[in-house]
Amino acid sequence: MLAKGIGSLLGWRRGVRPTKTETRRKIIGGSRKAYRDLGIRPSLDDEVRSHREFARRFAEGIEKLIGNMKGDRREEDQRTCHKNAGSYQIMRELGLI
Repeated sequence: MLAKGIGSLLGWRRGVRPTKTETRRKIIGGSRKAYRDLGIRPSLDDEVRSHREFARRFAEGIEKLIGNMKGDRREEDQRTCHKNAGSYQIMRELGLI
């Protein structure tokens, strides 16, 4: 049973590396193998451009993570709380509670 679990874990790990490599190639903006096959060497401008593109995408990802933090929803939660309190008062005045 344990050996079976370890085997599946190793298979999962083997599958992660190609996915990470593919993602990295997308971020960089092309595969190095394609450059080699065509006999093109990336210039310094290409390297700088890929670093800038990576930095831009990285910053966008961080902004998305920061935007989803719980503290950002505090204002929205307060509005919802006030709406619920107002509804409760109206129901109490009407004798529904």
